[in-house]
Amino acid sequence: MHQRAHRVDDIHQRWISCREADGQSVREMRAMWRAIAERLNPIIGILGVGALLRRSLLVNQDEHAWLADALDASTGGADLLESFCDKLSAQSPAVAIAADLAVLRSLHDLLTGLIGDSLTERLLHAALRPPSAGAAAQDSPP
Repeated sequence: MHQRAHRVDDIHQRWISCREADGQSVREMRAMWRAIAERLNPIIGILGVGALLRRSLLVNQDEHAWLADALDASTGGADLLESFCDKLSAQSPAVAIAADLAVLRSLHDLLTGLIGDSLTERLLHAALRPPSAGAAAQDSPP
């Protein structure tokens, strides 16, 4: 399990460091969580994603008490992700990054326990692929 946590930490750090230079790290976390939900929704459904996220928030609310506010503000399902992201955006970048990583680790561990390491890695690989530094959407020449 230590090796899995290390991989998630590395991926998270690369994702965040791609955006720290321009001050967008907290905003980009929302994009990461939406990408995770998009990858998991077809497999476990919106309620399944919500259940994994809810458990991940519960596991980490002792260390990050404000996560309880995200749980309280949500009625469950898809709005839990938005509630979590809203509360995340309200934190300082350092606090948000620490909590984001803790919740991501928990979600990764829960999913690994349910479906195994290999399938978890395949499902989350694209969602957790860090954005390329300085990448901008550009039209391809005709």
